[in-house]
Amino acid sequence: MCLRTAMIASMILCVTLPAAAASITNRDDKDYRLTIVEAGATSVKSLKIGGVLGDVCSKGCIVRIGDNENDVYELEGSDVVSIEDGLLFSDGSETGNPSVPAAKVPAGRP
Repeated sequence: MCLRTAMIASMILCVTLPAAAASITNRDDKDYRLTIVEAGATSVKSLKIGGVLGDVCSKGCIVRIGDNENDVYELEGSDVVSIEDGLLFSDGSETGNPSVPAAKVPAGRP
């Protein structure tokens, strides 16, 4: 009986919990244009001062800030990051991992 109850509870949790997706907050004093590449698809988003872009990517993606080829970052689906002074900084993750620098991708990658 306990095993059956535990299995049912696990199935309910799996169905009701939303998938984690990265989010980006603009803590800078200007608006930004972000290019996001996820699973081969590219999208361009605007992020206003103080704005939050939620559900950026669920399985990981590449984020480029503006047109600068050197400002390219790789995000995981649970990353919570912010833009400060034109750079992307990690605020941790939705899973509670401590803050770490955002992973910068070498120039030349998408």
